[in-house]
Amino acid sequence: MVCPRCGSEAIVKNGFMKKLQRYKCKSCSYQFTKEVPRGKPIRDKILALTLYLSGLSMNMTGKIVGASTPSIMRWIKAFYHKYADIPTPDGTVEEVEIDEMHSFIGKNTHSGCGKFLIIKPGGLSDGDVVIVVRKP
Repeated sequence: MVCPRCGSEAIVKNGFMKKLQRYKCKSCSYQFTKEVPRGKPIRDKILALTLYLSGLSMNMTGKIVGASTPSIMRWIKAFYHKYADIPTPDGTVEEVEIDEMHSFIGKNTHSGCGKFLIIKPGGLSDGDVVIVVRKP
C-alpha cells in the first residue's frame, strides 16, 4: 500500500473510522482509509454494451448484468462519447423529399411516406444513403 498524497510506502495502521481501518503515512503524516472503488467493474459495462449491440433490450441487458436500465443507458452513452467517431460529410449532400408514396391496404387504410432521403452525390451504388425520418 502507498500513500495517496506522497506515494511513500512507509504506512502504519492508525485506528478505525466507521469500522474501516485507518492508515497514516510516516513521511507526510497524511491519514487515510483504503477506499473501495464504487460502481460496476469495466468487464460488466463491456458485457452490457456487447449484449445491447447484439440486439438485446436495455431491460433484459440490465437483468443479466445486474444493473438498472438508466445505468445501462449511461454506460452506452459514455462509450459512445468516448469511442465513436462522428462522421464528417465529404462533398455536397442533396436532400430529396419522397412524397406520394403510399399504398392502399385493405379498406380505406393508407400507409404513407413523406420521409426525407439524403443522397450523397455519386449514386446509390457505393452505399452512401442515409434515411432521416421527420419527427411526428
